[in-house]
Order: sequence, then C-alpha cells, then structure tokens
Amino acid sequence: MFSIALALGLASLLPAHATPPEQPKAPGIESSGYAWEAQSSEEALLLKIQGDIARGRITYQGCQGCHKPDASGLSDGTYPQLAGQHTTVLIKQMVDVRKAAATTRKCFPLPASM
Repeated sequence: MFSIALALGLASLLPAHATPPEQPKAPGIESSGYAWEAQSSEEALLLKIQGDIARGRITYQGCQGCHKPDASGLSDGTYPQLAGQHTTVLIKQMVDVRKAAATTRKCFPLPASM
C-alpha cells in the first residue's frame, strides 16, 4: 500500500491536462512499435522526486472501487493487483493512462485529475 500511495503522490505532483485528451486516440499499448520498457521524460521526473503519501492516499480513493481498498484487485485480473507492484510499473501505467496510451476507460479520468 505504501508504494501505491507513494506512486500516486508522485504522479499528483505533475500538472494534469487542463482538458484530458479523448481516449483511446493516442498511440499506445495496442499500437505496433509501442515500447513498453521505454521511459518517458515524465516518468523519469516522477521517479526522481519525493512522493506525497497523504496526497497519494487521497488520490487512491478514486481507485478503490475497482482495485479494492487494499489494492488486491480482482482474482480474474479484470482489475489488477496494485499492492506490492513496483513503483516504476505503477508510474508507467498511470502515465500511459493519462496520455491515453492505455485503453483503460474506467481509469482514464482518474489520473488526469491528479
């Protein structure tokens, strides 16, 4: 839970888009040539700054409905487990969702509001 709160706190320090892009128009995980391991400048910045755990906990309240309050997700993988996930993976996923590179419709409005 600590790494989730930390990752959300880190992501919330960057300014959100004034108007989130329509999703799923950005090239992303379904696109040929998508490099899952490529680190964006936003991800690199987030990994360097100190997270805000209190802010991350507040932000995670919007995620609890699907990923569960304990971040265990669903056993069928519909909503993946976030608890115990590496910080770099959490940040990568949130950045991809915010950029509309991941086609996760339920998550899409949440990272844009961080």
